Amino acid sequence: MLLKTLKRGGLSTPLGQKLGFFQNFSFSSGKVIYVRAVSVGEVRIAQKLIDSWSSDDSDAQFVLAVNTATGYHLAQKKSASNLKVVYSPLDISYCVKKSLDLFRPSKIIFIESDIWFNFIRIANKKDIPLIVVDARVSPASQKHFLFLRRILQPFFSLFDKIYLKDLHHMQFWQKMGVHSSRLEFKGSIKYDLAFQDTEKKMENFEFLQEYFLSKNVVFAVSTHSGEESWIASAILKTHLDIIYFVAPRHIERCKKIQRDLSRLGLNVLLFSDFLESKKSDFNVILIDTTGNVPSLLPFAKVAVMGKSFLKKGGQNPVEPISAKVPLIFGPHMSNFQELARELLCANAVLQVDNQEDLSLALINLLQDTKKSSALVNNADKVLGSHYGSTFKIYQSLIQ
Repeated sequence: MLLKTLKRGGLSTPLGQKLGFFQNFSFSSGKVIYVRAVSVGEVRIAQKLIDSWSSDDSDAQFVLAVNTATGYHLAQKKSASNLKVVYSPLDISYCVKKSLDLFRPSKIIFIESDIWFNFIRIANKKDIPLIVVDARVSPASQKHFLFLRRILQPFFSLFDKIYLKDLHHMQFWQKMGVHSSRLEFKGSIKYDLAFQDTEKKMENFEFLQEYFLSKNVVFAVSTHSGEESWIASAILKTHLDIIYFVAPRHIERCKKIQRDLSRLGLNVLLFSDFLESKKSDFNVILIDTTGNVPSLLPFAKVAVMGKSFLKKGGQNPVEPISAKVPLIFGPHMSNFQELARELLCANAVLQVDNQEDLSLALINLLQDTKKSSALVNNADKVLGSHYGSTFKIYQSLIQ
């Protein structure tokens, strides 16, 4: 884990916090809710829950504990007087005890499935309620957990409440030893995050409208190694005048991506450089900043989902859908299998298998606005069951 921290831009990570050492972290009074979030996606879910909770309960105070440097920096942008952003302790007894003894939380909330067994065991011994919100375990992880379930069931049974992201996962949690009375489905906060005012998002970069609003912008979201060039090759085969936005999953890869795309003859500009220079001589914008994708997506005419072509598993399709942008993804969406299936059955997205089909799909959507609008409307209907899930979960948590 330490090697991953260093590899992913974590040289500035205060490793002391991971060891349980903190400076100037204390609350004046009130109950403390400890929320664990791995990285950027989980942090956004946590922020929505914390915002909803804080607006209704001014006495509540929160610790948002994250694992990665990118998640930490995003969380710090919205830090408030009732919120402390820290790094999660290493899953070593000494580190966990020091952290929990300092913050003395009244509840611990895990976002999705950030499961650390030593942390769970020690928190349970301290009689701190353990809750999972937007509970999600990938198919691959489910297989591993089920294979070891006789060993792991005692840990999983320690959760006091689990709010499922999808009803299809109910059986898995039951097999892992969680009683059905502790399992609830109230919709997904991650999917509820989507339904914000698109126009309000665009206001963050309103000056960009003159550059991009009338352009054919194709936006590749949460890409992984190799996908940026692969998608770029498909774009070049369309022979259309396209501006290619790239938002890599890990922004520390940006320099390499810039070199790779330049070799294809593309003029690549980092987004941070564009904000300073306002240059217009480019056909690729490479997003090297965190937290700006939701504000930039509404400028796109089409979005392409990362990790769904060259890497198995896929990424969360909700963010582009929330921006009212028609979405294309590849054959590998197993991490969001149920949602991907629902979207396909409702004719709410396009799925393609190869570069040629991706090129044709891009041409189709860029030239047929009725088709694009139909996909957006159908996707909005699919996610309708998650409207208001954030407030529903908060209400259940305080009962």
